Amino acid sequence: MSGTYCGKSCTECTQKEVLSCPGCKVGPGRTFGGDCELAQCCQKKGHESCETCSFKENCGILRMCHQQPEIRKKKMELQQNRSQEMIEKAPFLGKWLWILFWMFVPSAIASILSNENIAGFAPGIYLFGEVLAAISALAYGLVLLKLSSQERQYRTAGFCSVVSSVLSILVMIIVSVTETLILPLSVTIPLLVIALIGQYFEFNAHATTLYQYRVDYEQAEKWKILWKWNIGCMIALICSILVVLILPILGLLALFVVAIATIVVGIMKLVYLYKTAMIFRGLALDCDR
Repeated sequence: MSGTYCGKSCTECTQKEVLSCPGCKVGPGRTFGGDCELAQCCQKKGHESCETCSFKENCGILRMCHQQPEIRKKKMELQQNRSQEMIEKAPFLGKWLWILFWMFVPSAIASILSNENIAGFAPGIYLFGEVLAAISALAYGLVLLKLSSQERQYRTAGFCSVVSSVLSILVMIIVSVTETLILPLSVTIPLLVIALIGQYFEFNAHATTLYQYRVDYEQAEKWKILWKWNIGCMIALICSILVVLILPILGLLALFVVAIATIVVGIMKLVYLYKTAMIFRGLALDCDR
């Protein structure tokens, strides 16, 4: 018996010393944490080795068994390079994602001050809230653009946030000049589309960054799922508005439910952003030790 799954002899392996391999079934072929595809295949099918598999004659993986040590070597080198990249980039990502998280403070204040209920009795405060909201969106976009040096999807997200803030300022000017509170669809629809595009690329950028450096696959998946909830809320909002035109009471009830769901999604985004920032801040601290 060779002690391997594929039947190869460990003593003839040219990469054994280079990889510091203790042997197939102890090292790359071990049940948990092994990185040999042949071993994983045998374990999945319940075989002690490839010899007992009825598909061995046509198995493409088995035909590449002599190349497996070299493939493992390249994987290890790639992982080492990624680890080095992570050491260099973790402090930057941790810092700017943390700043991005704390941007919620001015945004939350702006949201309260720009509430339509305040516009009636305190127009000055309402206007300040609108300006603060636009400035917060602009600052948020600039931070995303700063992060684009590490992940290009942040660039699109940042650009959309900056454009959205500029358009918001133009809308405020139009409203002050025309003294109207109802904006035309030609203004609201582009703002909505730009915001959605920005959110899509931001959520994906967070997920991609976590995937790219293999730091937290679970959190990356959560970002993907949250985007689906986000777009779901937007579709539900549009449908609820249409229902209001036909069945006012039912439509208003649907709008109330959508509003709650949107708030929940917003809170979850804040939680995920906090967790993502803390992941990289923690890695940065580990690298400094």
